[in-house]
Amino acid sequence: MGAAAFGTSALAGCSGTDGKTPAENEAESIAESAVDERAIESHEPRDDEDGFRVVVTVRNNGDRTTNLVEYGYELVLYDAEGTELARSGTGRETTNETKATPGETATIDVSALSTDYSPAIARYEVSLTCQGAFVDGVYCQS
Repeated sequence: MGAAAFGTSALAGCSGTDGKTPAENEAESIAESAVDERAIESHEPRDDEDGFRVVVTVRNNGDRTTNLVEYGYELVLYDAEGTELARSGTGRETTNETKATPGETATIDVSALSTDYSPAIARYEVSLTCQGAFVDGVYCQS
């Protein structure tokens, strides 16, 4: 499996400890899929009373119906200097439809497990993978 999708985004509306937005710091966030049949179409950071999360929209480029919650997700958070603040491989939730038929999209929230570092977040990297204890997505099976 190779990188099927890759995108960047500045953290609009979020600011680091220096008061600048990541766009002013020239830091960009990254989203990628290690599953060929799944392409990340968009990723939008949210930082509110529930903590920091990334709303990820994924397109099913394969030929089978699949569910986003059956894949692994990793979220890595960085400060303005590029120091890793946190790494989470388990925080995912959604109130949206997570099943996607071939050619369709679905959305999932990938969240940080702690909110202690929210003010310091300058950028993030989010990945969709076939790694994890409960991963059983149809495109992860050999």
